[in-house]
Amino acid sequence: MGGTPQGRKTVSAMITRPQAPKRVALASASNFFSAVKCSVLPSVVSTFAWIDHSEKQRRQMLEAIDLFREKDTRDELGIAGIRDTFSDMLFPGTGALQTRARYFFFVAWMYLDFAAKRISSAEIARRSRAFEISLIDRLADSADPVGTIGIQARASLQRVPSSIYWNGLKLPRIYQLSGSQADYQRSLDLRAAAAATTRKNDDGEVEGGVARAWHAGLPTGPAGFPSDGSDPAQPGRPGERVPAALRDGHECL
Repeated sequence: MGGTPQGRKTVSAMITRPQAPKRVALASASNFFSAVKCSVLPSVVSTFAWIDHSEKQRRQMLEAIDLFREKDTRDELGIAGIRDTFSDMLFPGTGALQTRARYFFFVAWMYLDFAAKRISSAEIARRSRAFEISLIDRLADSADPVGTIGIQARASLQRVPSSIYWNGLKLPRIYQLSGSQADYQRSLDLRAAAAATTRKNDDGEVEGGVARAWHAGLPTGPAGFPSDGSDPAQPGRPGERVPAALRDGHECL
């Protein structure tokens, strides 16, 4: 209250601001932290992550990531359609990805075996892929491995032989229906049910049932196929000669 000089001096001392640190000290601290950052702190790596709420979502994400690993071709000039048209005219039923004619028999034998075992439509895609992957190993170890589809990729193969040869199976009528491979796989349950109710009349003719999918003249597969990697083109095999019923009108066979 008295306002003495001593009181004013005390207040002045209380509000005095500290002095700024020297530039030398700041430079030393900057050098120290730079050294710590370079020698101690790890480098930052970018990552990509997500949360799966179901197995379906996890599978979809993995499939999307796998797309970045695929190597494909581009048709920037738009002439692929013209190329395919001339290819179908000059070399009907064949394509650049087809390597050996034996796969026409292998695919047919595989599906005939599945039909005899009553494999359901829900299981056919998984079973056929497993079958064709195992066929790669058998053919790779056979006496004639040249032209084996997937011999390098093995289990990671993107396009299995059945999808490559499917359209080619239709031209010589080895496969006698007009649908896609997926259509045939979806029809297996219906075909199995129809076969169970099929009857023959007094003349031996089949009554009811569904249209035949595979040519009746198709040779049967070797015993144990595909365990021995059988090649129908090798001498002594059941498919050494293509039946005349399959060759009619198709000199390429």
